[in-house]
Amino acid sequence: MRKPGSLAAVLAAALTIGLGATPAVATTTWTIEPGGAFTSGPTTFAIGDSVSHTTITCTSVTLNGTLESGSGVLGPGAGTITSVSLGTCTAQNGQPFNLEATGLPWSINLAPNPIGNNNNPTGTITGIQVSSLGPVCKAVIHGNDGVASGLAPFGFSNRLDTLSIASGGGNLRVFGLSSCTGYFVQGDPVSTSANFVLLPPQTITTSS
Repeated sequence: MRKPGSLAAVLAAALTIGLGATPAVATTTWTIEPGGAFTSGPTTFAIGDSVSHTTITCTSVTLNGTLESGSGVLGPGAGTITSVSLGTCTAQNGQPFNLEATGLPWSINLAPNPIGNNNNPTGTITGIQVSSLGPVCKAVIHGNDGVASGLAPFGFSNRLDTLSIASGGGNLRVFGLSSCTGYFVQGDPVSTSANFVLLPPQTITTSS
């Protein structure tokens, strides 16, 4: 049975994990129903550079992936994101950007909710990489040293069937710049945010 929960609280907990909390993932297992293949309804995905204050907004964004199914599921690698369509992307000045999700699949890793509500889990998405293919700006967004796996925290609301990528707390930065003057500076920290409604609806709760 679905449990009510505050999406804002879930996102706050996700940020706590991204900013350095150490959840006891090794001793927690999860029950995922029904699990298996999922997709998402179209949504808006935003990428923000906190130094240059550039924001790129993509519309009609969808993702596809798989989740483990049943009880006793370990948090690390509980699911994968196998494809991401970033739709139509524009900067705040109206300049179109050609963005593509790369480095797939990305990993979905569950973790206990730091505020104690494990019926609304939190976690991280790792392996994130987004490439800007030009011609206006060529760049790659991924881990904080240009090599490390890109990471962003998320919260999941069972009540809303929504996986929400928080707007901070990850390790994403922008590298490999070409023709990006006015938009990005090498090594700038980057945040992402989006709310993905999963289809079919999923229930993710602790089983231990």
